[in-house]
Amino acid sequence: MALDGAFLRHIKTEIEHTALGARVDKIYQPNREEMVLILRTRSEIFKLLISARANSARIQFTEAVPENPKQPPMLCMLLRKKLTGARL
Repeated sequence: MALDGAFLRHIKTEIEHTALGARVDKIYQPNREEMVLILRTRSEIFKLLISARANSARIQFTEAVPENPKQPPMLCMLLRKKLTGARL
């Protein structure tokens, strides 16, 4: 499926309905092409997977979090510094 404007609008709407107002609690980078954001509201916790893989680019809520490296990559550390505590 192409990642066009209509599809991105649908993703934006779904994230707004599900996690609007949530705070970024944690950020993980299990591999080079994927990020997992742990979002927290007053009553729920969401795991948002952002994948930039060439054959399966996607943004989705997930239950499973892939295993993370012992040392986080530099991009992950930068995003943690800038985004932890931010509100959607």
